[in-house]
Amino acid sequence: MPTPNGTCPDANVRWKCDMSPIFSTLDAETRTIHVNCPGHWRVNYIDRTEEEQLVSRGSYRNPPKWHYYQGYQQITMETEYADVVCKGKRNRNMHNYHTQFLPKPDADKRQETLLHTVQAKEPNWNPLSVLTIVLDSLSRAHAHRECGIPKTIRLLEQLYDASSADPSLSSHQAFLFNRYNSISSATSLNLTPMFSGELYDEPDPDKITQGIYAKDIKEWIWEYANHRGYLTSYGIDNNSGMMGTRTNCKACHYRPPVLPHTEHGWVSRENEEVISNVLSGFCDGNYMLHEHILNYTREFLRHPHPAKWAAMDLNAGHRKEMESVNQVDEDLAEFLKTVLSENSNLVVFMLGDHGKPYQKNPGHLGGYYETLLPFLSVIMPTWVLEEAPSIMDNLITNQQRYLVPADLHGSMKSLLHFPDLDAVTGTKAPKSVNIFSETIKTHRSCQDAYIPEWSCVCGLMRKLRKSEWSSSHSNIVQLALDDINAKHSQARLVHIEGIHPNTPTSCLDLHLLKILHIFVNENPQEDVWSPQRYIYHITYQTVEMNTVWLVIIDNGLNIKQIKQISMYQKYDVCWDKRVPLPYCVCDMDVSIGHRNKQVR
Repeated sequence: MPTPNGTCPDANVRWKCDMSPIFSTLDAETRTIHVNCPGHWRVNYIDRTEEEQLVSRGSYRNPPKWHYYQGYQQITMETEYADVVCKGKRNRNMHNYHTQFLPKPDADKRQETLLHTVQAKEPNWNPLSVLTIVLDSLSRAHAHRECGIPKTIRLLEQLYDASSADPSLSSHQAFLFNRYNSISSATSLNLTPMFSGELYDEPDPDKITQGIYAKDIKEWIWEYANHRGYLTSYGIDNNSGMMGTRTNCKACHYRPPVLPHTEHGWVSRENEEVISNVLSGFCDGNYMLHEHILNYTREFLRHPHPAKWAAMDLNAGHRKEMESVNQVDEDLAEFLKTVLSENSNLVVFMLGDHGKPYQKNPGHLGGYYETLLPFLSVIMPTWVLEEAPSIMDNLITNQQRYLVPADLHGSMKSLLHFPDLDAVTGTKAPKSVNIFSETIKTHRSCQDAYIPEWSCVCGLMRKLRKSEWSSSHSNIVQLALDDINAKHSQARLVHIEGIHPNTPTSCLDLHLLKILHIFVNENPQEDVWSPQRYIYHITYQTVEMNTVWLVIIDNGLNIKQIKQISMYQKYDVCWDKRVPLPYCVCDMDVSIGHRNKQVR
């Protein structure tokens, strides 16, 4: 299917962060911050790790505790996060942020003891470390475009060939998977089965409003790793918590600080034109958010503990521009070269949680397929492939076979037992396949693969012409709008504990402006006696704030998913926290003005 013109702009947008002058620097070796502020300045060292529940009014993070200074001097940074604030022109606050990795002796000692206990029981165990890199909204096709991640792809292309001319890359070999099917375009729907083996179905709405993960998970993969003596880390570069929810990896030993992207107003400055054809990117002050996560994770992987499990979510690609993921490309390529050269026992899973439609032609059918066909590459140590050649054979075959997020869950867990890949215990996704120890069958249906029918890339998907639209499609959209509006209705909010029942909501009732496009998936039934089912994917725009939404529904009017496609992170400044953030469209102008007065 041809890609529409303009998918990659002729003049690629470039990205830069210079929202605040640099007046302080961190010396990583001495752990000292050198501050060049002529007047009064202050520093907040408070832990920036998000909590699942509100810790202060309207916030998931502890309020700052300021230390005050004056004039040029240097201070010791004894924490993982520091916000240095200097008064600038017109008495406006200038922020510099510094982060660093610090060992946690108590956790380190506990895991070392546990590791030795497991090794005593399993003398043949040779611990592998595992790193998962999730690039939000990255399809396989887009990863290979010049406005995707071309430098990272060129690095991977060298790793696809074990006889690479670059000696520094000979320690690892990469595999590209061409038929990886995501579950719609929601992060949580894809990463939940990947990290837990369970589908994200039947979420508890009360847990969502409390900031607790909406589904009861029997066992996250990092908990499994913890029990085997691994040190674990999970880094997120946005303010929405793990997988786009307010949940965090509380069981992880190491969690990089979350920078103040929203509360200091940086989110409102995204897309500012710095110079011609150069935009301010996904950044706080003078640094991209991904830089902090990459630096922290690199230092974590340098920890001498032999068994490490790490993951990170990088969200620059979640922006509307097709070239937005390009922000991470150069730093990611350098990061990969470094960690692979320094960690001979490291396995890397690099993937998109899902893709996204084409920015300039969102109604193009190819965008639908890109959304459901994200990028996936697995990088293996060559010594593992030499020691267990069957793993090499299975990976080569499975590159061209149909696989889904739940397959990756059991596969990742099995690596924690290498070389005994069949020793996995605990939760395992139904019908899942271990890509290292099994060969995926040639003809595998979506039902066989433990993926919802409504998100299956198989079947006949077609775009309806406007002449085929009818009042029934408008009725479907109205069902979706009613569902969204019900989430912030007074009848529902009065049941939220701890909030006065008459407290008004900032969330606006939404009304249909227009339907944008309609796809229908005519997915053949495996049971020939079952009636034909159709899955409609309808994208529509609302009167309020011109927000854009997708509703997925079958011809029995069973709603499968309602998702806001437009960028909803900006509503964090006016969001009613009794309502899931994506479903609270609110008036930002008043809130941003009030917030800016507070932080200046």
